[in-house]
Amino acid sequence: LFNYVKRKINMSFTLADIKKAKGGLESISAAMAKPTYARDDEGFFKLERDKAGNGAAVIRFLPKPKEDELPWITYYSHGFKGPSGRWYIEKSLTTLGKEDPVAEDNKRLWASGIEANKNIAKAHKRQQKWISNILVVSNPANPALEGKVMPFQYGKFVFDMLVEATKSDDLDPDKVAFNPFCPLTGANFKLRIRQDDQWPSYDKSGFSAPSALSDDEAKMVEILNQMTPLKDHIAPEKFKSYETLAKKFAETMGLETARTESVESMINSIGTAAPASKPAPAPAKSADAPEPAKSVAAAVVAEMEDDIESYFKGLGNE
Repeated sequence: LFNYVKRKINMSFTLADIKKAKGGLESISAAMAKPTYARDDEGFFKLERDKAGNGAAVIRFLPKPKEDELPWITYYSHGFKGPSGRWYIEKSLTTLGKEDPVAEDNKRLWASGIEANKNIAKAHKRQQKWISNILVVSNPANPALEGKVMPFQYGKFVFDMLVEATKSDDLDPDKVAFNPFCPLTGANFKLRIRQDDQWPSYDKSGFSAPSALSDDEAKMVEILNQMTPLKDHIAPEKFKSYETLAKKFAETMGLETARTESVESMINSIGTAAPASKPAPAPAKSADAPEPAKSVAAAVVAEMEDDIESYFKGLGNE
């Protein structure tokens, strides 16, 4: 009990902590250029959309919890549909600096120099996401969440807007650079999603004028003490093992029989295309002879080209 109480005291924000952190533009701007790592988890704030694909909310990005180094963390994942008809949507072990079966296969495919293999590697590339603590200021689709502090997962488009907020503009003297995570000098973020043709777009999102998180200092302290440590999302034991991911990868690629093979042989057999050298003349075949099976590479390119582009436009680029 003593250790628990001690931990809560060390995590708690005080008014002195808030005033000490005022501004912080230079440090937060420098930190945005450095990569950090995390994983996906449950309980994130999600912007709900209507039948037309539109949604809106107002959120406030919060500073880093005391147990973290930055007010955000980031992780990588892969998401694609294989020739088996199954989707492979898994967090990448490269997030933890470890070998990942999809990442390894992408390297091999790219190094082959074969265009079909390169197309597969592009379709299987990893996607990057960020996680921060936010205050839900306004959420018309679900007002019950208003006033709650929640982790929020977002993509490069939103992260770039956070970066842009920290920069001044010589051509626009009215633009004021600020730290979007600061509780005193930050700003509310108008999160907007709309359906642009067939893809969701966040281009109508943006910051309001800088203002304090709350006019009530005690309320501000209360809000910040609801934050959860971002590093809790970086639990290596919560990632699937290399062997488990390799089997799932093989099955997604239609190699069901590879379940009994070694991990190495499974990975070596995925996405193999014919060498670039001149092929030998094909033997004559009778009219009744069956057509040869398509290579895995050809099957993936033919079946996945449209699906994977659609998936990543909607999932990885907000």
